[in-house]
Amino acid sequence: EGCLLELKLEDLNLEKDSLLSIVKGSNGTTSAKNDALRNLRNLSLKRIDCLDDDALSIIFPAIGGNLESIDLSDNRNITDVTLSYIRRCNVERALSSLTLSGCRSLTAIGLEALFTMNIEGISAPPPCLKRLDLSKCGIQVVTDEVIEMAALASWTQKSSAGAAFDSYERRRTDTTIDQGGGGKGGLVHLNIAGGSVTDATMEKLAVSCASSLKELNLSFCASVSDKGLGYLVSKVGRQFRKITVWGCAQITEEFVDGHDRVDEIGGVGSSLEIEGVWMKKAGNRSIR
Repeated sequence: EGCLLELKLEDLNLEKDSLLSIVKGSNGTTSAKNDALRNLRNLSLKRIDCLDDDALSIIFPAIGGNLESIDLSDNRNITDVTLSYIRRCNVERALSSLTLSGCRSLTAIGLEALFTMNIEGISAPPPCLKRLDLSKCGIQVVTDEVIEMAALASWTQKSSAGAAFDSYERRRTDTTIDQGGGGKGGLVHLNIAGGSVTDATMEKLAVSCASSLKELNLSFCASVSDKGLGYLVSKVGRQFRKITVWGCAQITEEFVDGHDRVDEIGGVGSSLEIEGVWMKKAGNRSIR
């Protein structure tokens, strides 16, 4: 029926009216009959000069509720208001990938609200994500509290709002519920480079995402220690394959020797890659 499944625009210097023309018909309205975005699955609007909350207040309602991935990287004019649009748009609970890298007008309060269950006036539960990128959003934006709530929300059930709330509450109050049990929930790819997260986030991820987490980017996260990172690596499952720690001068050789997968690092065919530091080790083992 002429409906788009994927829309990808980036590095464009457009007037707002030109951008919004993709969701408006010839009469300038956004009625369902002329809405080309109603079946959209993937939306990527990166570095669009005119993109702001007002533009997205028109774009998101024109989408039919089946979005699986959203990428709004490096749009500094979008604020927490857009986060509410994202949540309201996720009526079918299909959203699994959210990239907000470089969106520096967001706040920790707004992100916490995005991942909080049972907000008055919003019927949709928080997004149940597999991939989350909050890199370069700011040190005061990406906090322990934000990541804890995102990890909890990644386990919400999609069958009903009631089931979602029950799952969320169980994981919020029971810190042993995952423990690598092989469930279907949990974050898989997480990029929080430049955030203020601490070892507390490593502990929470070790519990809530033990059986799901595969890749973690902690570049320029100065408050994560050898001990905290070593604890995470020791507790998550063998599916965990890559850590990125560029700009983390506090991560030392103590981390390399402080977890249960020491022998898997640096050799041919190794299953755990640590990128961002260089350390000479006995037997020529190294991390890049």
